[in-house]
Amino acid sequence: MSEKIALRAGAKVAEKASVKVASKTVANTSGKLAVKAIPIIGWGITAGIVIWDVLDYQVNATKGKEILRENISEYLKEVKTELLSDSEGNIMGAITYWENSLKERIAKR
Repeated sequence: MSEKIALRAGAKVAEKASVKVASKTVANTSGKLAVKAIPIIGWGITAGIVIWDVLDYQVNATKGKEILRENISEYLKEVKTELLSDSEGNIMGAITYWENSLKERIAKR
């Protein structure tokens, strides 16, 4: 009877020791693999980001140039309208008013 108890106790102790040894071995091995894999993963992520940036730039540069051209064209049309139209609230209106008042003063003298 005592042999069975001793065998069971010995088996449990051996089982715990083998689990500890196995877990340490796995931890050491996986740690070494992780240390070796981290630079590879880092370079992979870096390459992916660079590729994404290049593609994103090409797509957005084309769209951005079209939008910029449209905005510049609209802006220049607005500037032309403000400068050349004859209304009270713009630059040309102020110049026309000044010119007419100057002509009137000259005509009075």
